[in-house]
Amino acid sequence: MKITEGIHRLGPGLVNVYLVEEAGAVTIVDAGMPGDWSDLLKELAAMGRSLDDVRALVLTHGHSDHIGFAERARRERGWTPKVHELDAALARGEVPNPAKGGGPTKPLPLLRFILLGLRRGGLRPPKIQEVATYGDGATLDVPGSPRVILLPGHTPGSAALHVASRDADMGKPARARDIDALADRSNPGRARIGNDHPGRAEDREAAQNAEPPVRGPLGDFRVAADAAIRALEDFAKGAMHFELLGIKHVRAFDSNLLIVSVSLREDSQLTRLVGCYLAETDTRRGAAMAVPNATNRVLGNHLATR
Repeated sequence: MKITEGIHRLGPGLVNVYLVEEAGAVTIVDAGMPGDWSDLLKELAAMGRSLDDVRALVLTHGHSDHIGFAERARRERGWTPKVHELDAALARGEVPNPAKGGGPTKPLPLLRFILLGLRRGGLRPPKIQEVATYGDGATLDVPGSPRVILLPGHTPGSAALHVASRDADMGKPARARDIDALADRSNPGRARIGNDHPGRAEDREAAQNAEPPVRGPLGDFRVAADAAIRALEDFAKGAMHFELLGIKHVRAFDSNLLIVSVSLREDSQLTRLVGCYLAETDTRRGAAMAVPNATNRVLGNHLATR
């Protein structure tokens, strides 16, 4: 879809891939998930362009939902993905995700991301065999001439790309205060592109205050797990009905083990499922993640027969 003149986006915005067009040539910003490749071809066609018009693939950081089709692009088209030098090892899969277990996680957005990843192959994308690197403050010699603004926190090499000709930024600020850094180093009043924090002061305050931790009489773990179950049922569109039977939290291996017991009612048959998740710090996230671990087999069968 067209976001502004010369900038298009793939998909609904849960995972972002942008196309920056200048003088008939295209830069792809981020590679989403492997299954986004077909959407890339469609969006290029809608722009009156093709893969032959693409000159570069630039990654704003090295997380799995940003490198999805990067290795395919490198192998089939010869586009060496560019990433900040501090995220090169992460993009190549040589180091673990530095954001795992850090910070609070909201169960429903997490489950939506997992379900999208199942459909589009985004949970384990192919490792990039070779990357080129850029540094903070560099102006990249690619269509759109984006300038790099390093915003470490989400990852060590997480960066925003400022396209002056479109007065727009692409990337993922890690915290609300990073928006202020972005504003200081690009143009005030620019278009803020992405599904991350908005740019106005009042919007930043709303984002910081939105959705406080969920609490209820049954405890945070049960509420988080139940929210995950409701998201799975919504995804199955009524074909599967789950019930949370119980949840247990134990300390194991110097970490937190969350165990859930779930029942599945499908075609008048009742099946009991058990899943667990080892969480170092964010136990609410662990409670939510234990649900797809319990249901992944039946959910995979459902996806395969839809």
